[in-house]
Amino acid sequence: MKIIMRTTGDRDVSEYNEKIPGLILSIIEERNGYKNFQNGMLLAGDEPALHLEDDIILCKNFMKRIMTVINAREKDVIQFFTGTRSDDLSKGTRYVNGSDFLWTQCFYLPAGMSAKILKFSDVYYDKDDPEMGFDSMVAEYMKSYKIKYLRVCPSLVQHKIGKSLINPRRNPNRISKHFIEDVEA
Repeated sequence: MKIIMRTTGDRDVSEYNEKIPGLILSIIEERNGYKNFQNGMLLAGDEPALHLEDDIILCKNFMKRIMTVINAREKDVIQFFTGTRSDDLSKGTRYVNGSDFLWTQCFYLPAGMSAKILKFSDVYYDKDDPEMGFDSMVAEYMKSYKIKYLRVCPSLVQHKIGKSLINPRRNPNRISKHFIEDVEA
């Protein structure tokens, strides 16, 4: 499995190299989140891949926890960040319709799916809107193919509070309401 983190190069990501063995960084010259997302899919190719963003906080024992879930469901799409949905904790880990896919902080794609999403993204991409959401593109892909994904709750990563480098107008407080509290220092 490949583990790919999309970053702009503006953030220090050295802390992740220590905690995630074999981490591959996706960095492109142009500041365009959608194109960097596509580059991450290209780097994954046909292999299974864990896709990460560079503005996350990892839970304690991150790799062990992630691998426990992936090893049990290696052919499924799995999302490890629940975002701001208020009912996630009461409903817990469950399968959700792909049309509801939101957030790309930390998610797993089984073998072959990154390449398929990359191909789909070329059709979906709007070059006049560099701030378009790639999570909505993934949702559209999964909706088109009637794919459900496993939403893991509580979240195994937390979104760091701060200005979005892709769209500075976004709310800086885009954190999960359901993050595991025992984070590493």
